[in-house]
Amino acid sequence: MNSVLRIAMRFIILLFIQIVILNHIDLHGYVKPMIYPLFILLLPFMTPAWISLGLAFGMGMIIDGFAGTLGFHTAALVLTAFMRPIIMMIVQPHGGYEENMQPFLSVMGTNWFVFCSLAFLLLHHSVYFFIEVFSFDFFLSTLATIVISTILSLILFLTYQFFLIRSK
Repeated sequence: MNSVLRIAMRFIILLFIQIVILNHIDLHGYVKPMIYPLFILLLPFMTPAWISLGLAFGMGMIIDGFAGTLGFHTAALVLTAFMRPIIMMIVQPHGGYEENMQPFLSVMGTNWFVFCSLAFLLLHHSVYFFIEVFSFDFFLSTLATIVISTILSLILFLTYQFFLIRSK
């Protein structure tokens, strides 16, 4: 299957999971699982920045439209896409990345994938939840929400990757 078609299918699947299932999970304001940042993480390493920023903007706008969050998801995802090259450079293996390599758990290994996912999720969730509260008055509760949601989202990231590995 063509890589562009695979990326488009991943875009649709992650959007569907987020909008139909995960947007309806909110346990006392402390748990808001988000799987859609995985889309930006799983783009091929050599994806031009303008493409990842455009895809992040489009995905964020669609999720904001369904969630009624006035750009919170868009801002967090676009910043995450903007920081993606820096994060990927920090976690780059000694030999570097190959041209067509993709950042999958099965390709890069568990340690790399978990570390990179945590960096993405902490950045994304910090931006999202601080924009949502728009205040530092509730700093500790916002921090708790970030940590709990990041852990749950990381579990979702890993589950998605294990289903992907199993299906191959």
